[in-house]
Amino acid sequence: MRKLFFLLMLWPCVAGAVPQEGDAVLFLRAQVRVPTAVLTLGDVARIEAPAERLPALASLAIGVVPPAGATREIGREELQRWIDTAGQDLGQVQWRGNASVRVARKTAALDADAVLKVAQDAARQALQARFEEFSVEAAGNPLPDVVSAGVFELRARPVAASDTLASRLVVWVELWQKGQLYRAVPVALKVRAMAPVLRVNAGLPAGASVSMADVTVEQRDVAALVGAYWPADEPLGAVRTRQAVAPGAVLLRSQLDALPDVERGDQVALRVRAGTVTIETTAQAMQDGWANRTLRVLPANATDTIQALSLIHISEPTRPERI
Repeated sequence: MRKLFFLLMLWPCVAGAVPQEGDAVLFLRAQVRVPTAVLTLGDVARIEAPAERLPALASLAIGVVPPAGATREIGREELQRWIDTAGQDLGQVQWRGNASVRVARKTAALDADAVLKVAQDAARQALQARFEEFSVEAAGNPLPDVVSAGVFELRARPVAASDTLASRLVVWVELWQKGQLYRAVPVALKVRAMAPVLRVNAGLPAGASVSMADVTVEQRDVAALVGAYWPADEPLGAVRTRQAVAPGAVLLRSQLDALPDVERGDQVALRVRAGTVTIETTAQAMQDGWANRTLRVLPANATDTIQALSLIHISEPTRPERI
């Protein structure tokens, strides 16, 4: 009688461990290495289920795969919650195998040479539009050793055109996999670009007018300059130095200002309009001024300055009426 009671008590436990007809059985793996960014139930478990239920279970997304070099531990309880909260009824499942699974990203060595070539090609394409003589070399910055396994499409981001060219140029190369951006890596390049520039013959003080007689055209590596240079093929026009320029220096745009249309101390005509009434008098410019910009003037027989808009009507060496 005691043996019979023991068998009756044991039977419910054994019966609960046997999958019912139609139940899916999931054999959880100990560890997996996944090449894709999205993790699915089929990645972490071997699934035995009726044919009509197997695809939905296997393709159930259960989060993301950790980045290269990291791992993610997932237990049965978390996986069961993914199943229970799925957008469709996936039925009952029975668990077998391990209590948890360790997930890592399947990696492969990054083809650094291919990445460097894409970056160099992008830099050369941008430079050849402006320079006839230039060179682009690797600057030696470290790139990632490994990336997600699989085939990547390498795309260089456009290299922005700028008047200022630095000797160190960074080109971002994007790694695309299956139509999705995986990551972008910066590639540092050493750039050398030769162009004709204007070298100052003798030192120029601040405020000095500059003409082609003050400079000599010569070839320089403009990537080594500290700012945007004044191209030799661009006329200097009416310009003056903003600050003192040392002899032998390359003329930079930041060192020059356009000559003012009105200079401080000039006598100008001052017109004040109120409706149809116009009053005209003379005034003295208290600062340099340019067309269509305001400047301070001192009207005749006045003690206080006023702001006036500079309007250039006639261009003559004698500087006729300006205001």
